[in-house]
Amino acid sequence: SGYPTKIEIELPEGVTLAGPIGEPTPIEKEEPGLGETLYFHEGRVRFFVPVKIAADAKLGERTLRVHVEAMSCDDEGCLPPSKQSHEVKLTVKGA
Repeated sequence: SGYPTKIEIELPEGVTLAGPIGEPTPIEKEEPGLGETLYFHEGRVRFFVPVKIAADAKLGERTLRVHVEAMSCDDEGCLPPSKQSHEVKLTVKGA
């Protein structure tokens, strides 16, 4: 059966989520052997994390931590779900 991608975000002080995490429209495929519909992406996939920076946030560099758990498959089968963590730098500047 399919395994949905899970994304968790650690936001620094003064930064909040501005909406849901977005993803491209997945491909939808019926899998009769599994008795379910699978939703998946092909190739390089970009998820979007909208953030809002508070008006009183301190100026300077901030680090967001993104934790992703996903499963990769090809025509031969699937690898077990893997977990990865990434750091994303952003700079808060005055208006």
